[in-house]
Amino acid sequence: MANQVLEKAQTDERFVSTADRLTKVNVNDGSINRRITFYKAAVALAKQNPITGIGLGNYRVESIPYDLTTNLSVPLHAHNDFLELAAETGIFNSLLYFSIFVVLLFVNLKRLIRTKDNQVRNIALLTLLLLIVYGVDALFNFPFYRPTMQLCFSFLMAFTFVNTEKQIEDKTSLNKKILLGFVVLCVLPLYVTYQAYKTSKLEYLIQTDNINFAASGVLKGDDVVNLSPKIPNVFQSSEAFVEYAGIYYFREKAYDKAIKLLDSANKINPYLGRPNFYKYLIAAERGLPDSAYFYVKSAFYQRPISDNFFETATTLASSRRDTTEILKMYAAFPEGVTKPKSWSTAYFSLNNAGYSKAGLADFKALALKSFPKDTLVQKAISQLAITNYIIEGQRLFAAGKHQEALNTYERGLKLDPSNIYVNQNIGFYYFNLSKAGAAIPYFKKALALPGLNNGKTEFFLGLCYVNVGDKANACNYFKLAGNYPDAAKLLAIHCR
Repeated sequence: MANQVLEKAQTDERFVSTADRLTKVNVNDGSINRRITFYKAAVALAKQNPITGIGLGNYRVESIPYDLTTNLSVPLHAHNDFLELAAETGIFNSLLYFSIFVVLLFVNLKRLIRTKDNQVRNIALLTLLLLIVYGVDALFNFPFYRPTMQLCFSFLMAFTFVNTEKQIEDKTSLNKKILLGFVVLCVLPLYVTYQAYKTSKLEYLIQTDNINFAASGVLKGDDVVNLSPKIPNVFQSSEAFVEYAGIYYFREKAYDKAIKLLDSANKINPYLGRPNFYKYLIAAERGLPDSAYFYVKSAFYQRPISDNFFETATTLASSRRDTTEILKMYAAFPEGVTKPKSWSTAYFSLNNAGYSKAGLADFKALALKSFPKDTLVQKAISQLAITNYIIEGQRLFAAGKHQEALNTYERGLKLDPSNIYVNQNIGFYYFNLSKAGAAIPYFKKALALPGLNNGKTEFFLGLCYVNVGDKANACNYFKLAGNYPDAAKLLAIHCR
């Protein structure tokens, strides 16, 4: 029955078959290490609230600080239903839940061994097989949150209750009080289920809008506010619904409404940093640089593994020459998480902020020790050194120290012969000394590499060819210079 129903939902991983769920148990080293992290988080949360737990469904929020190894995802489940229930509803409740499986095991095992009725034994065997599948999945995955696995659990319970040799002779209806009791007992779960259905529907609509990247969507901020559910109030991926309402209002330029909802989102899930990042965007659009700087730093410290938050925050810090904050943010990365990319981002930001040469040297030594063979680190060190050679060469030329300037440029060229800016600057060096013939090869090499598209190099290359008397090449490069100032004028003069 489950497989027939699910044929139309084959692309949705939440609705896979029971057998497929069992095959999804991954036992490779990386998976085991992640699961150990999830288990530790569940145990720690259970210890903090051993009686009542943190609340059903809250593991996906409260476990985030325990797994700061990747910014691509958050630990939505503990991958062990018993530990997750201990964290969410308390240790006693988790033991009670586990005891259900123990009772089901003994009851059906007893029937399989002792009962002589073949039908009862066959059903007991089927039930034990269901129990094994569900039990293994509960130890390594999260069937508690998977509809098809809950269908399996329902059959498991039903087969256990009805599978008996005793035939009920009395066909009279159930006692009305008992029946009424069952109905009353179902009201609260049905209400929660209905709210969860509304939640799922709204989540689908928001995902369809793709409001994280789109400027607008089918929904409006008011729609999300009016449709926002009470149970649960977060996405499957742990973001609060009011956070998305704030994003909609941000897109609509309703900044005051957006800030109010983003503040509410921070209270619901204070570990993602996105609400404060959007508050940074709002402050930037309102022309409030101090507030923008404060909020983007806050966003990073809430999620100190986000490359995007880190790059944005360090860029603002470098413009303020706040080297202390750059170092502080780099140090905030969890131990073992700091990556070469983060180091190179901090390295360039420190240089742009005017950090001392001694300080930069120490920071470079840190990378060479931590990432001795990483090509990204080597490239960043080389690129920054070349940039400094270019700046120093320009300063020496302006001071009239021409040979020293050329020597400085050549040191940069030795580090990376294919660097377009070193080649371009050597071309300008010879052009400014009226040595057009010597400048041409460097300009042409710079143009042969990707990255120059403003027409400046083509324009000066055209001037070089004018100076050496090559009219055809001069006209060609003036044309290639496009809208660069005076390019059209010189084209008209020299290329009639």
